[in-house]
Amino acid sequence: MIRRSSMLGLFAAAALDTGDHLHLNPSGYRAMADAVPTRLFPQAPPPRGFGYR
Repeated sequence: MIRRSSMLGLFAAAALDTGDHLHLNPSGYRAMADAVPTRLFPQAPPPRGFGYR
């Protein structure tokens, strides 16, 4: 959870912070990923010639 403070601005909840108040821990990255709806990413196959052979 991201919180807002008038003195600190935006910051991550302690359970999602590594302790440096700058980077997320693995749970924080999971929470961030879970907040993005998967419907934004179409399930179409990649274009021909895309990627490695």
